[in-house]
This record gives sequence, structure tokens and C-alpha cells, in this order.
Amino acid sequence: MAIAHLAAVASVVEASRSPARALEVNVVGTANVLELARRLDAYLALASSAAVYGEPSELPLKESSPIRPISLYGVSKLAAEQVTFSLAAEHGIRASALRLFNVYGPRMKPGPYASVVYNFLTAALRCEAPVIYGDGSATRDFVFVADVAEAFLRAAERRATGVFNVGTGRETSVTELLDLVSRVTGVRLEPRRAPPRPGDIGRSVADVRLAREALGWSPSVSLEEGLRRTYEWLRTLTPSTRTC
Repeated sequence: MAIAHLAAVASVVEASRSPARALEVNVVGTANVLELARRLDAYLALASSAAVYGEPSELPLKESSPIRPISLYGVSKLAAEQVTFSLAAEHGIRASALRLFNVYGPRMKPGPYASVVYNFLTAALRCEAPVIYGDGSATRDFVFVADVAEAFLRAAERRATGVFNVGTGRETSVTELLDLVSRVTGVRLEPRRAPPRPGDIGRSVADVRLAREALGWSPSVSLEEGLRRTYEWLRTLTPSTRTC
């Protein structure tokens, strides 16, 4: 039996606005899941985050890179990792922590804490101007949700233990993402500018060699193809009759 633990307050902004809730869900909630794993004698794969690295001193980010979270969200995910491995060792549970980079794809979470991919694609669908926080030079490693699901399956199948980055190894700036969304959707997007948000890092990209070697996993969906699939899913939810 295996448990994939993905439940979390999963937003830097949401965590900073509701710190007590973020710690309760991400840390205490993880301890509760470990207790369940103990009772069931189950393997546990925790969804951790690249936010644990903070502002990187080296790129690409390796699992051995310095851990210096700069947001409460990152702190809570690092604490969740520590709780996982501490209790797993105490109770003889096999466990892993998959440090997810910027996950996107169908069934993304809407609302005030939605990701930049969701916001850009819905802006194209609605013929609106998306918001770019800062100058657009910030980079992320965008990984498609189906590839992430496959990483969890591989970890469970192999009962892998330890920490693994789950990304693509491709660094994409917010400006480059906007251009790619414009190409995929056929809508030329002119953004509005806003100040950088607290807790947002400047650059991020994963070294995924350890996941490739230990899990037999590697990403298979390109960013362009993933954006296309996500946009088609969004169009089924909110068909648009507007012409930009």
C-alpha cells in the first residue's frame, strides 16, 4: 500500500496571509498522514516544494543545494519534510519527499491564489490583460501535472526513499511564458505591471538527474504542449465567444 500526500496550503501568498492555517495543514496535517501510514504499514510519498530552497546560490537546483526558504510556505514544506523523515525513521516507514517545481495542467486551482500559468491562459480566454509582478525576468521550471503524477507512481512502485526534485530542467522567464501563451492561444497578450510579491524568488530550475536515476522518471510533456492541453481544458469550462 502507498499514500501520495498532496494535501496542503499550496501557495506562497495564501500561506503568508493565513500562516496559522498553513502550518496546521502543511505540518500538523503531515504528522496525521504519517500516523495513518504507520497504522496501515504504507509507503508515503510527500508532495514537497522547490520553495524549500529559497533564493538559490546555484543553478540548477540539486537535492543537496542549500535549503534557505524565504517564505512561510517554504518553511512549512521544509517542516513537513522533516516531520516525514523523523516519524518515518521512528516507525520504520519507507518515505520520500518529491520537491515539486511549478506544476500546471488541467484541473488547476482557480481563485485569488491561482498560478501564473492559469492566470495567463484565462486572460487569453477572456481577452484580458494579465498581470506580471516585477519586470518579468523571474524564472521558473514549469512541469506538467501528468509528469508529476508519473513521478509519484514511480516513487511508490520502487518504494524509493529520500528527496527528489520533480521538474523539467528547463528555465523559463515569466516574459517567455507570456510569449509562449500568446503563441499557443493565438491571442497577443499585453500585460499590466505590478510590484514584485514578497516571498517570490528570482530564479528557479531543477536538476532532475537523481529522479531519473533512482525513480526511472523523466518529464515527457514539453511546456508548449502542456500549455496547449491546459488551454483546451479551460476552453471546455468557459467557452468564449469574444474575439480579441
